[in-house]
Amino acid sequence: MGDDGELAAAVFDIDTRDEIVVDTSIGGRTTYRNASATRRRGVELAYSARLAASVNVYFSATWLDARFRDAFVGAAGPVAAGNRLPGVPRYTIAAEATWRHASTGFGAGVEARWNAKVWVDDRNTEAAADYFVANLHAGFEQRAGRWRLREFVRVDNVLGREYVGAVYVNECNGRDFAPAPERAFVFGLSAAYAFGS
Repeated sequence: MGDDGELAAAVFDIDTRDEIVVDTSIGGRTTYRNASATRRRGVELAYSARLAASVNVYFSATWLDARFRDAFVGAAGPVAAGNRLPGVPRYTIAAEATWRHASTGFGAGVEARWNAKVWVDDRNTEAAADYFVANLHAGFEQRAGRWRLREFVRVDNVLGREYVGAVYVNECNGRDFAPAPERAFVFGLSAAYAFGS
């Protein structure tokens, strides 16, 4: 293990009154209302390190308990105190490892993310399932004077998992879920020039 590492942590407890939240979503139109009281409690951790001259790793984790503190009546009916806020995963875990070959400018890496299930409505009657997704990336970089050129390729969702990439909170037509692409390939080329002395 290398000695070039950094660990960061945060703990929070947030109470909010009259927070603006989604009331309904229908046909591309969204209405809002004030929630009488909400609470968010959580912990965040992040770690990054250089394990060797050419290997870097990153890890982060968030645990978040987000709830309505008071009962109320929403557009779809009564909402109990203690229900979870829709659209907010209880935990998110992400990790990345990258390797770079300095003499050739070649680099590659793998990314992974794990999200908890996400409720789609205030009454917590339906949720998008938790998911794990992995991505790969690789590319070359060249420098010539003030110029920097990069050629890269990415494969997102390399395992081809079917999962919900986004949710529409309190959607009235039952179209709460937006599926993510099963697999995506991205190829790119970029050029940058540094001005100045």
